[in-house]
Amino acid sequence: MNHATLNIALAGLLCLSFASLAATPEKEAAGWAKWADFTSGVVDATTAQPFDAPAIKAACDGATGVVTGQGFQFPYWAQNVMMACRAFKIFKDVDQKTEAGIDKGNKDEFFSGNARKILKREKKALCRDVASISKELGKATPIASEPRAQPLALELKVQMDMIADKAECH
Repeated sequence: MNHATLNIALAGLLCLSFASLAATPEKEAAGWAKWADFTSGVVDATTAQPFDAPAIKAACDGATGVVTGQGFQFPYWAQNVMMACRAFKIFKDVDQKTEAGIDKGNKDEFFSGNARKILKREKKALCRDVASISKELGKATPIASEPRAQPLALELKVQMDMIADKAECH
């Protein structure tokens, strides 16, 4: 067998391999259903009053596994559920540090030196991330196989906007 024939055979084999990896409509529908179930849990945890950090952490566990490994690639707005979970964690940390400083009575003493600079950087990064995540979630489009997807993404966007308000990002 000459090299040209071998290359053609290998190219054909690769094409067949990639075709078998392509998502079937059933796989895609199952992946979207899993995403919607997961995101519904996150939305439910984030809308709890008051902000229930342990519930959000529990709801966010496994975010990466929901978005990857489904046999197809979710649109970028749907991938942002992972980033939203990260933003909730960072918000909790920033909020706790801010509250601790206020509770001390002398805010300047608590926030002296590096602690004040670190909190300022964390808050700035949180605000930047939340704005980006909110923008992407706002691009959600209807998904034929999972009608809950777009409304859930838009509700998660509302939660990101609420974090921006609470963190005084505007």
